[in-house]
Amino acid sequence: MRLTDMRQPMLQLVAVALVCALAASAQTSPEIVVGATFDVARSVELRDGPGEKHDKKINQKASDVLRRLEYMSVDSSTTVKVLDLKGDWAEVQVVEPTHLTDTHRGWIPVSALKRGKATRKRDGWLTNTCFVYAAKDTKSKRVGYITQGAAVSVVDDGSGWLELPAWGINPVKGVETHDFLSDAQMKRSLYIEASKFTETPPGRQ
Repeated sequence: MRLTDMRQPMLQLVAVALVCALAASAQTSPEIVVGATFDVARSVELRDGPGEKHDKKINQKASDVLRRLEYMSVDSSTTVKVLDLKGDWAEVQVVEPTHLTDTHRGWIPVSALKRGKATRKRDGWLTNTCFVYAAKDTKSKRVGYITQGAAVSVVDDGSGWLELPAWGINPVKGVETHDFLSDAQMKRSLYIEASKFTETPPGRQ
């Protein structure tokens, strides 16, 4: 067999290998870059280094209060900034809520980061009594309502709607029963119109 006859199959194999490598790279680290902020997809503990061989970071304040060993962690109630990347691990620092920024910094699996634009976690009050909807649409099911002046915790994705997170304590009452919704009922996605929300305390509005 001539050398020229062997080159074409070899070039084809190289091309296929290159395409596969690029595809694998795109699947393992899409959109995760140093300096960007992300929501956290699941609860995960912070470690001293990139990998499970490294120690979990101890939350000394919580350990002292609860009188048991507690570790620092992040979850869906936090927004983090990526400081470094090593393989499948990211060094992160909490940016919201801000009271955790000085203490909560460490390494977590990249898979724990939620792709896409980070949301804002906000605390505030309602300027008017408003309905709570099952979707970001006033034509969707009215799950309940919250009265004017009530304090709420919300997740703001910039869509004009605010999500009532499962980790928040939000006083939603049923439309028909006028009783507060149970914890189980609050675990689904619930939304209010952003125009009904303010971060200005009552009496200063």
